[in-house]
Amino acid sequence: MQDANNASATKSYSVVIGEGLTITTASPLPAASENVAYSQTLAASGGTAPFTWSLSVGSLPPGLTLNTNSGVISGTPTTAGSYSFIVQVRDSRQVSGQKAFTLQVGGRITIATPATLPNATIRTAYSETLVATGGTTPYTWSLAPGGIPPLGMTVDRDGVLAGTPTNAGTFTFTVQVSDSAGASASRTFTLTVQQALS
Repeated sequence: MQDANNASATKSYSVVIGEGLTITTASPLPAASENVAYSQTLAASGGTAPFTWSLSVGSLPPGLTLNTNSGVISGTPTTAGSYSFIVQVRDSRQVSGQKAFTLQVGGRITIATPATLPNATIRTAYSETLVATGGTTPYTWSLAPGGIPPLGMTVDRDGVLAGTPTNAGTFTFTVQVSDSAGASASRTFTLTVQQALS
């Protein structure tokens, strides 16, 4: 800086530029299931901690809340559907960032296959695919405690009851299906294995 008499002076200044604040959690969020506990932590990078989280547009699925200090979305969703909302994070210097998210809540998972299965015939190959509805795919099937299928038959992870029964009779067994969000359902089935026609 210089005045009219050509006198001058200088002074050094420093400017601190904070790193940009962004939400790094990917969208869509991991799926949830109706009436199953859910928890997902949102993450941010940059800025100066501590952070404050809030919803700026839209709303979370009924039953879920956003913790303003930790950025955790948690609770037990009560209504199936697809939800869209925008989350904002603000740091201690009032720098903010936001991101749009979607969260899918699957309906209550159920097994749709009737409890009485089509008859099988002894020493004849048999296959029946069990069907589930609701929840969040993919599904995983397994035998649950409560009876066993006929000898020579199993239920695989895809819900296929298959094999070649080696003994005749009426058999009762329980099958469970679980979805990717941790919800599960079970059903007890009855299968009659007939003698082969002579």
